[in-house]
Amino acid sequence: MPATNHLPQPDIGALYSDHHSWLQGWLRRKLGNAGDAADLAQDTFIRVLSKHEAPDVLAPRAYLSTIARGLVADFFRRQDLERTYLDTLAALPEQHTPSPEARALILEALTAIDAILDGMKPAMRQAFLLSQLEGLTYPAIAERLGVSLRTVNTYMADAIAHCHRVAPGMDSVRGMMQAIPPHIGAPVLQVPLKGRRQALRGLALLASGGAIGYAVYGSADDAAPWRSALAEYRTGVGKQRSVRLADGSLLILNTDSAVDVRFDAGQRTVVLRSGEIVIETAHRPHAGAPRDTRPFVVQTAHGAMRALGTRFTVRHAPESTTLVVLEHAVAVRPARAALQTPPVLVRAGQQLVFNAAGTAPLQTGDDLADAWRHGSIVVDNWPLSRLVAELGRYRTGHLACDSAVASLRVSGAFPVADTDQALAVLARSLPVRVRRLTRYWVTVGAA
Repeated sequence: MPATNHLPQPDIGALYSDHHSWLQGWLRRKLGNAGDAADLAQDTFIRVLSKHEAPDVLAPRAYLSTIARGLVADFFRRQDLERTYLDTLAALPEQHTPSPEARALILEALTAIDAILDGMKPAMRQAFLLSQLEGLTYPAIAERLGVSLRTVNTYMADAIAHCHRVAPGMDSVRGMMQAIPPHIGAPVLQVPLKGRRQALRGLALLASGGAIGYAVYGSADDAAPWRSALAEYRTGVGKQRSVRLADGSLLILNTDSAVDVRFDAGQRTVVLRSGEIVIETAHRPHAGAPRDTRPFVVQTAHGAMRALGTRFTVRHAPESTTLVVLEHAVAVRPARAALQTPPVLVRAGQQLVFNAAGTAPLQTGDDLADAWRHGSIVVDNWPLSRLVAELGRYRTGHLACDSAVASLRVSGAFPVADTDQALAVLARSLPVRVRRLTRYWVTVGAA
């Protein structure tokens, strides 16, 4: 998005300098907690930064408090949901209580679904959850709610339209729903906010009978685009992770990445939900083991890549997937390619960008595309704006490059584990200055 669509940096700086302390004090009085107040004050200014219009400088505190009120409401809403979720877990028989890891994943799904359902009328919300969470048919929902089948059809049509307005689509919502055990999701999600606690009474009675079945996390259809937060393997911002797969192949996740692994009798599949990975395929899990002849496939939302005995990187962005082959070859088929269309063969030293509809022309690949696994971004004559954007993937908060210096050319190796050090190197070697409003809000501009 062009820089002209965002707030001018001087306006943001003045707004922050003049009113941050006041806003943090205002939030502290609302929340009764200095730490939460500091976090929400920071979130407020990040929200300001993401807006497309200049702030109302005639009433800056009213402007900031309006944004902050929304964040406070979200904060209390999540607190309420978490308390109800913990109460729900406490009411379950021990044998039906999820593992600690599953609890965290289920909470992430509950929080996302609760945000999507916000704004639905209670009856519509209840009908939608009975359908999508508990799997009831429309006639069964009509009987449960005591309404006509036509009314249920109206509720569901309106609810689905609402989901399309506020979420990536119904497939995404269904995927998240399937990650939530119904006997946990129902009391937490059926009644918004304070009414949730009354819903727990029925659960406690049911739990005393010990007749609750547990829906296993991960049972959702693999085709559903789950949130990255629910993936089997994940990394946080600035983190990396290596995983030795059951067949002996090596999977390395870069910063802020999410992957599911699905091995069955016919195929080895790695699903990249977001971020970037390196794959080094293996044909046997250990010396002396029989050769594994199952196809090894990496999938993203944009298509499938079949490894042909190889080492390669895959980077998933919302608009496209980028494949760089470092050894041997990979066959690529976009998601919406016709069955009779042959796959595109990408050989060592080549790069391919593709989306679900098709592929761009093959390009020469970067043989240092996986240098990040060794702790560095290695660049050769990159524009400064590209390097700053890449460094931004490895740190939390906002890192931007001013248009006045965006076209400066850069070469060298820059550490990903310490992006402040990388920025310091840029400041010493180029006519630029690193400006920090806070440690989470950094701009590289002219010296």
